[in-house]
Amino acid sequence: IGVELDKGRHDLAAAAHQRFQAVQEEDASRVGFVQGDIRDVALWANATVVYASSLCFPVALMLEFTVLLASTLQPGTILFSLVALPGCHRGLRSLGSIQASMTWAKSFEIHVYMV
Repeated sequence: IGVELDKGRHDLAAAAHQRFQAVQEEDASRVGFVQGDIRDVALWANATVVYASSLCFPVALMLEFTVLLASTLQPGTILFSLVALPGCHRGLRSLGSIQASMTWAKSFEIHVYMV
């Protein structure tokens, strides 16, 4: 599930998802997008893979999100975050980082964690 607070970015994601559905209906059915606040755990509590495009998250939100991830998600869930999680990660294990292409960079570090 993709959770986006900003309506404009959410609408862009929803439109991209519709295009994806047209070519990969089965795979697209396993992905969804909602407009909302990531602190509303009901939106993503059943996720098995989480991607947080967290570049603009304030530190306080990152701390709160870290606690919510560890206390909500099932063991084995994988988290990808563009920003390293701050503080101690009780309930989350760092698996290191990977490099991935982004629209703004050919290679960007993504931090990987497991619940």
